[in-house]
Amino acid sequence: MNALLEATQATTPPRRLAQLATHPAAEVRRAVAANPNTPTQVLLRLAVHFPEEVLRNPVLELLLLENPNLLAEMRPESRDRLLGSPACWPEFVRWALKYAEEEALLALCRNPLLSPEVLEALRSHPSEKVQQAARLHLAFSGEEVPAELALRELSTEADGTQLFDALALGLVPPWLLGRIARAPDYALRQAVAAHPQTPPETLAQLLLDEVEEVRRAAAENPRTPRSARRFAHDLLVGRPLPPERLLELSERVPGLRPLLLSHPSFPSRALQGLAFDEDWRIRQAVARNPHLDRRLLRRLAQDPDRDVRQAVAANPRTPPDLLERLLCDGDEEVRRAALSNPAVPRQTLAWLERLRRADPSLSPELLARLALEKPWARRWAALHPALPEGVLESCAKDAEWQIRQAVAHNPNTPASVLALLGADLDHDVRQAVAQHPRTPPETLAALSQDENPEVRIRVARRPGISPVLLERMAEDAHWMVRQAVAQNPATPPHVLRRLFEDADRDVRQAAGDNPALPLSAIQALFAPLLEALPSAPLLYRRIRAQRSPVDPAVLAHLGRGEEWSRQLAARHPDTPLQTLLELLSDENWRVRQALTHNPALPAELLALLAQDSDADVRQGVALHPSAPGEVLLALARDEHLEVRRKAAQNPALPVEAQLWLLLDEDESLQAVVRRNPSLCSRTLELARRALALQPLEPMVLEQLARGSANCRRLAAANPSVPRAALERLACDTDWRVRQAVAHNPATPPELLATLATDTDRDVRQAVAAHPAVAREALEGLLSDPDELVRRSAWRNPRADESLRRASRERLLREACRSRYSLNRAVALAHPEVPVAELRKVRNWAAGEWLVRYALASNPSTPLEILRYLATFDGNRVVRQAARERLRSKEVP
Repeated sequence: MNALLEATQATTPPRRLAQLATHPAAEVRRAVAANPNTPTQVLLRLAVHFPEEVLRNPVLELLLLENPNLLAEMRPESRDRLLGSPACWPEFVRWALKYAEEEALLALCRNPLLSPEVLEALRSHPSEKVQQAARLHLAFSGEEVPAELALRELSTEADGTQLFDALALGLVPPWLLGRIARAPDYALRQAVAAHPQTPPETLAQLLLDEVEEVRRAAAENPRTPRSARRFAHDLLVGRPLPPERLLELSERVPGLRPLLLSHPSFPSRALQGLAFDEDWRIRQAVARNPHLDRRLLRRLAQDPDRDVRQAVAANPRTPPDLLERLLCDGDEEVRRAALSNPAVPRQTLAWLERLRRADPSLSPELLARLALEKPWARRWAALHPALPEGVLESCAKDAEWQIRQAVAHNPNTPASVLALLGADLDHDVRQAVAQHPRTPPETLAALSQDENPEVRIRVARRPGISPVLLERMAEDAHWMVRQAVAQNPATPPHVLRRLFEDADRDVRQAAGDNPALPLSAIQALFAPLLEALPSAPLLYRRIRAQRSPVDPAVLAHLGRGEEWSRQLAARHPDTPLQTLLELLSDENWRVRQALTHNPALPAELLALLAQDSDADVRQGVALHPSAPGEVLLALARDEHLEVRRKAAQNPALPVEAQLWLLLDEDESLQAVVRRNPSLCSRTLELARRALALQPLEPMVLEQLARGSANCRRLAAANPSVPRAALERLACDTDWRVRQAVAHNPATPPELLATLATDTDRDVRQAVAAHPAVAREALEGLLSDPDELVRRSAWRNPRADESLRRASRERLLREACRSRYSLNRAVALAHPEVPVAELRKVRNWAAGEWLVRYALASNPSTPLEILRYLATFDGNRVVRQAARERLRSKEVP
C-alpha cells in the first residue's frame, strides 16, 4: 500500500504508524503527526518537526485529559516547538507563563501570535533574555530597535576559547564583533580591539575599556576614529574634558571609574557621594582628584584603608596642616607619600632632617616644643638624647606605638619610664625595653617571663644580667631562649653545664662554645681516655681551635661519640681517614657540614660531600679552599642559589664555571662572581656576547650547553650553536631550554617536528611561530588543544589557505554544536558552514533569537528557511533580516 495513504488513514495500526514515523519522505511523517492513531511517544517526538500538525491532532486534547502534567513531562525540544508555533493553544501559553523555565519562555517569544497581555508579562520576567525577546516581538513593531542596539543589549553566555579561535580565523561576522566586545573576558575584548574588521564605534568604546591592554589594542587599530583617540589621550593626561561626558562614562563603564574619578574635570558634586563608597578603589580614585574639595580630603585622610590615605598624602591639593598630620600616620607608605608631596612646607622638611640625624645643636627646649606642638616631629624627637625627661614621660604614654618604641630606644630614657614601658601592650616596645641598658632589674625580671619569646630572648642576651635570672631562664620552654642563655658570657658555670646536656642540639652547641663552660663538664667526652689523658679539658680547647698535633686515637674516639664530639672530630685536620669516611655518612647534617671545615679533608671526600642532599653541606664544600675544579663546576650548576653563591666566591672557581655564574638568572649572584679575584676580562666579554646572542666559538657554546639552565637556554638560542649540542638541548629537562631551541632560527625542520609534540605549551607555541616548521607539523599544531598554540600556528606564514580552511571547517562544525548561543551564531552566520547545519530544526527554530538572526543573515541559508523566518518568526529583528536576505536573493 502507498506509505502516504497508510499514514493518513485512521485505521492504520499504531505499530505501523510508528514505523512510518521514520519514513524518509517528510510528507509521510507529517501525515503520521496528524494521525489520531499515532502512539503518544511517537506523536510527541514528531512535534519537533511538525508542531502545527500535532497541535491540530484531535488526540492531543485526550492526552491532556489523561495526563494534565503532559507539558511538564514532555521532551523540552518538542514542548518548545509547540510553544513557538502560531497554532499554540492558549492553555499552553498560560501553562508556560505559570510554570515554564527560561528556555520554554524564549520559545514562546518566537510565537508571532502572542497577545499584548502575554508579552507584557514576559517583558517583566526576571530573565534578561526573556525580557529582550519579548521586547523585540512583532507586537511592539512601533518601537524601533535597530539590530545593532539589540545585539549590544543581548545577554548571553559563550565559550571564550572557541570565540578566540573564531576571531583568529576570521570567522566572526562584523555585526557580532560589537557583541563580543562586551564579553567579561578582557582577553576576548582585546582580540576584538585588534581585529581588522571591528566597527569604528566599537573601537571607540574599547578605547575606554577598564583594562589597559584592551585600550592599548584599540589605540593601535587603524580603524579607531581620531576623535576617540584624542578623547582617550586627553582623559589619560588629565586635559580638560566635558564633565557630563565623564559622568556618563562612569555610569556606563563602572570598571573605568578609578581613572575617571581622578580626572580634574569630573563633576565635584558627584565626587561628594563617591567619597563614601564602600569600594576602597573608588575612594582612592576620589582622593587622587586634584580639584577635590579640601573638606573631603580631610575626611578621606581618616579612611581606614591605607591606600586611600596614601592617595590623600600624594594629592597636591592636600593642605600643609593635613600633610603634617599624615607625616605621623601609622603606615610607612602613607608617611613616605606625605613627605614627597611638594605642598609640605620646606621648614617642616628641614626640621625633620635635623631630627632624623639627631642634630646635637638642637636644644632641649626646642626639642620639647617640637615634640609637644608638632605631631609629625614627635617620633623623631622621642629618639633624640637631648629631649627633656618630662617630655619623654609624655611620649611614653602616646597612643602611637612607634613613638613609645622610640622612647624605649632613647639612650637617656630614665628607669622609671622604662619600667612603665615594660608593661606596654605592644611587644616591639617591650623588646626595646628589654635591650635598654637602664631598664630596672625588676622590669627585666618581669620581661623574662613575657608571653612573647622575642622579648625573653633579648632579656637573655643582655650583658651583665643577673645570674639568678639567667638560671631561671635556662628552664624556658622555648629553645631559642635557652640558646641565648647558653651564649651569654654571664651565665653561671653550673647553668652552662646543664645546658651542655640540653635536649636541643643548638642549645648544647651554644653552651659548648661559651668560654665560661667549666672544663670539668667536658670530661665526659674523654671518659674512657682519662687515665691516659690527665689534661683532657685542655686538650678539648686545643681540638676546638683545630690546632695540631692531636693523637688520632683521641679524634677517632670523639668521632664515635655524641653529635657534639663528632663535630669536633670532623673539623680537625689530624682525624684519621677511616673516621672521616664514617662521618661522611653521618645521619646528622651538622656533622657532615663540619667536615667541610676540615682544612685537610681529601679531595675525594669533598667530591662526595658535593653530592650531599643538604644544601648547607654543599655550601661548605663550595667554600673549601681545596675543592677540586670538577667539584666546583658541579656546584656552580647547583639548584640551590646559596650553593652557587658560595661557589662564586671561591678563587679556585674554573673559568667555565665563572662564565656560567656570570650568566645566572640571579643578578645578586652575578655581582658576587664579578668580585671573584680570579675573574678575567675575556670571561666578561664572552658573557656579554652570549647575552647578546652574538656568534661564539663552538667550544664556548658547548661549555654553555653543559652549564646552568640559563646558560643552556642562551646556548640553545644562539644561531651559531653546533647541531649536536642543539639536538641535546632539544631534550633538556627545562622547558625554557627547549623553548629556546624552538625559537632558534637555525633549528632544522626535523627537530622542530619533534618539539611540535612537546608536553609544554610554550615550547609548542614557539614551534608554531617558527618560519621553518614543516607543513605536517604545522597542521598538527593548528589542531592543538591549547588556544595560544593554535593562534600562533594560524599566524605562521607557512599556514597556507588549505590548512586554514581545514581549521575553519573543524571549528565551524564544533561551534554549530555548541551549547552557547553566541558560539552557534558565529558558526551559523558564516557562508562556509555546511547547509545541513543550517537546515537543522535546533537552529532555525532555536529559542535564542540571536541564532535565528545568524541564519537569516547567512547568504547560504536555503530559501525555504528564510521564507519560514520571514513569515512565522515572532522576532521583528529576525524577520526583517530574513526579508532583506530574501530580497537580495530575488534580485536578478
